[in-house]
Amino acid sequence: MGTFLNGIKTKFSKIDELKHRIHHSDFDYIELTEHAASEELSLNIRTSKLIIYSSSIEYATKCFSVTEKRFYNTFFYHLFWTTFDEDDEIFIDKNKYSQNDFNDDLGWLKIDKEAYWKAFEVHTLKNIICDFDNVDFKLIQKGYEKARLKFEQEFIGLPDFNSEKYQQETKEIFIAFRTITLEMIELYKGCVKENKDLILEFV
Repeated sequence: MGTFLNGIKTKFSKIDELKHRIHHSDFDYIELTEHAASEELSLNIRTSKLIIYSSSIEYATKCFSVTEKRFYNTFFYHLFWTTFDEDDEIFIDKNKYSQNDFNDDLGWLKIDKEAYWKAFEVHTLKNIICDFDNVDFKLIQKGYEKARLKFEQEFIGLPDFNSEKYQQETKEIFIAFRTITLEMIELYKGCVKENKDLILEFV
């Protein structure tokens, strides 16, 4: 079946009383999704696909300027990027959108680091949405295609390599990357519109 990205739209102030339950051996996170203040969101985004889509930004930023790296690495780290390495991480400002550098405005990860993936308050979501206006998909596409072309030169001599298929895959991955970016931003905008906080988890 695989692992999927899931969302919980809620108000952190209204579920705060569940915080003490994390220490209990019988605590199940289904209590969070069933809480009256929460609404479960089925995003149906497979983790394996998320990793593949992330390759667009992972490869693209390698050839960006320092300023571009700081902006894009930070933005996509807070959106869905899961494949950054140590070199990428140097250019990630983990405190840009909120004061918590673990993407945890809810603060429960200090108690249980496996509780969820990200937890953003409305003000954090607003800050991320504002930066989306400065995302240049053409720049990302150019960097991604440049990186893929470099890899292609290494594969050309292999007997089973299909250049046409490789180029088509490059296009499809970038389209999927752009689509998932827009979907996540729409999710964030929906939460802001309803004045709700957001928890992202893998299930």
